[in-house]
Amino acid sequence: MKIVYVTMEYINPDNLNVIDGGLANYLHKITTCLYKMGHDITVIVADSYPNKHIDYNGIDVIYINNKFQKKLIQKILWPFITKKKRKLLKRNFLHYAISNAINKINKKNKIDVIQYASCRGLGRYPQKDIPSCVRISSYAKLMQKFYSYHDDCEIEAETLQIKNNKFIFGPSSHIANYIKDDLGVNKDIKIIESPYSECKISADNTILNELQSKIKSAPFLLFFGTIGELKGCKVIADCIYDILNQYPNLHMVLVGKNATFINDIDYAQIINKKAKEHANRVIRFPSLPHSQLYPLISNCLAVVMPSLTENFSNACVEAMRLKKIVIGTEGNFSQLITDGQNGFLAKVGDSESLKAKIVEVMSLNADKRQEIEEKSFQRTESLSPENICNQLLDYYKFIIKNWENKNE
Repeated sequence: MKIVYVTMEYINPDNLNVIDGGLANYLHKITTCLYKMGHDITVIVADSYPNKHIDYNGIDVIYINNKFQKKLIQKILWPFITKKKRKLLKRNFLHYAISNAINKINKKNKIDVIQYASCRGLGRYPQKDIPSCVRISSYAKLMQKFYSYHDDCEIEAETLQIKNNKFIFGPSSHIANYIKDDLGVNKDIKIIESPYSECKISADNTILNELQSKIKSAPFLLFFGTIGELKGCKVIADCIYDILNQYPNLHMVLVGKNATFINDIDYAQIINKKAKEHANRVIRFPSLPHSQLYPLISNCLAVVMPSLTENFSNACVEAMRLKKIVIGTEGNFSQLITDGQNGFLAKVGDSESLKAKIVEVMSLNADKRQEIEEKSFQRTESLSPENICNQLLDYYKFIIKNWENKNE
C-alpha cells in the first residue's frame, strides 16, 4: 500500500537521532513499522524545516517550507490587510504547496491513502480524488486555552477540517468526545490508540552517569517533554518547594525543550527559582535521544506528567512500557491509568493534588511499588506497533472501500 502522511513534526533532518515532539514520535513508530511490513511510505513535513528531500531508512521524507510569495497587488495592499487575512493567505499558500507535493507523488506512484495530522488544520482541504483521513493530534481551542493566546485562523482551520472530512480518528476518547461536544457534530471519531516505542535499543548511559555524579544515586522524579504550561510545568513549579523540602534527598529532573515559542515563559527557570534553597536539586537536560532518555526513565522513582490537556501521551506509554509509575492527570490519562492501580492521577491544574500523589508514591513499600509497576507494563501489552499498525491498515482499507460514498 502507498501511504502518505502530512504532518508538522517528524525527524529533524539536521540530526536524524532527534525525534522531537509527541506527533513526531507517533509517526516515527507507525511509519517505521509499516515500512518493515512492506508498505511504501512518504512523509510530508510542512512548515517546520527548510525545503529538503531525504531518504530516512527507506522512508521518503519531503520537507516543505514555501514562503508566501506576494503578488504585486498583495505587496501594495499588505500593510492594509488585517492580521487574520495575512495568516489565512499564508496558510492557504502552504496548503497549496502540500497539495502540489501530493499531486507529484501521486503521478509518480498512485497513492492509496493519505493521513493528515489535525494540528493547524492540515486536513482542511483534503484531496478530492485520493482517499484520506484526519488523525486528531491536537485541538487548537484547548491549546489556546492553556497557553493563554487566541488565534481565530487556527480554530477555523481545525473546525473546517472536521466538517470537510468524513473519516476522522484519534487515540484519545477524552479528546474525541470533547471535540464532538464542542463543535456539536455527530460524527464517528474512531479510536485507534498510539503504539509504544520499542525499548530494545542500545542504551547510552552518558547522561545517566552525569546525573548520578551530581546526585550520588539519590532518588529522583522525572519530567520529560516540552517544558511549558500545557504539560503542567506551572503546577510542578507551584509545589516543587514543598516536595523538595519534605524529602531532603529527593531530586527533580527535567528533560526537554522550552515552550518559549508560545509565550516566552521559561518554566524550567521558574521551577528552579521556586525551589528556592533547594534549587541545586532541580536538574535540567535538553531534549535527548531515546538511547539517553530511556536510562533516565528506567532509574527514576516516578515520572511526573501533570498535563493540563493531553491527547494520548506517547511519553506516558514509553514510561509505562519501562515499568515506571506515572503520575498523570484525571481525564487526560484516565484511558491509560487507573488511579492507585497502575499509576496515579492528580486533579488537572491542582498543585496540592499533585503534591499529594507524589507523597503517595514516596510512601509506597517495595512490594506495592513493584505491583503497580508491573500493572503499568501490562497496560501497554495491547499497544505493540504491529497490533496498532494492523488496526490502522484495517481502517485504511475501510476508507478506500467507502471513499466513493464519502459524501453520502
